[in-house]
Amino acid sequence: MSSLGEINFTNIALRRDIKTEKIDREKYKALLKILNLEYDKDLFILAMKVGYFYNLDLDLKGSYGKFPYQSIDLKNKAEMVIISYKKNKDPTKVFDGTTILETCEKYANGGVKKLYELFCESNNGEEIIIENFMKDISSKIK
Repeated sequence: MSSLGEINFTNIALRRDIKTEKIDREKYKALLKILNLEYDKDLFILAMKVGYFYNLDLDLKGSYGKFPYQSIDLKNKAEMVIISYKKNKDPTKVFDGTTILETCEKYANGGVKKLYELFCESNNGEEIIIENFMKDISSKIK
């Protein structure tokens, strides 16, 4: 059995990048600025978590490589493995790079759309948006 440090992300033939939806490029740019994030990978991880939280695993349409998966740190890879396992419930694929990436890309796709809706399409101020988001989280934890 593989250890976390040995996740086989290299079993993806001819694929080195995390994918996002082409049409979301402008959304990524806007959210990076609003959320004061420097790197696409940071927004990807946040969006993946938001997508998972809201159960928004949306297929990518017209996807393209966004950033190298090697840029993701071990902690975030561990979170990706957990999210993939919780979604797929298949212990044989826990360390399968293809399953992990595809699952997390779908959640990030849904998360980007949710974050964009919250921060860019809402008429509320940032404080109200964050307050409502925290209420959502609190209600689901109870």
